[in-house]
Amino acid sequence: MILSWYSNHIEELVAIAITAYGGYQLEGDSKLRQLRFEIDVTREDLVRVSDVSLGTVRNAEKGKKINPRSASQILKAINHWIAQKSLDHPPVTLADLDLVQETIGK
Repeated sequence: MILSWYSNHIEELVAIAITAYGGYQLEGDSKLRQLRFEIDVTREDLVRVSDVSLGTVRNAEKGKKINPRSASQILKAINHWIAQKSLDHPPVTLADLDLVQETIGK
């Protein structure tokens, strides 16, 4: 049972350990993933509160662009945790997360 939990959360545990011992950024980390670890939120919690699919969150954390609706839902969830946890962090904007492809000629 413990082994199963560990194997399912190893990526998060490694990132938490790296953050705790110097805050090193993993190569290729997206702004969303960095922020999620900074505010101590699991990927599963982000999926649940933002009401987007796990695949969408994974893609966003890999730096892939996602649709504006999903990006807004993720943003709302992130800002919810920042406020709820009374973190010393300014509210996050869509531009901060860089999740949405900019449209040309808008």
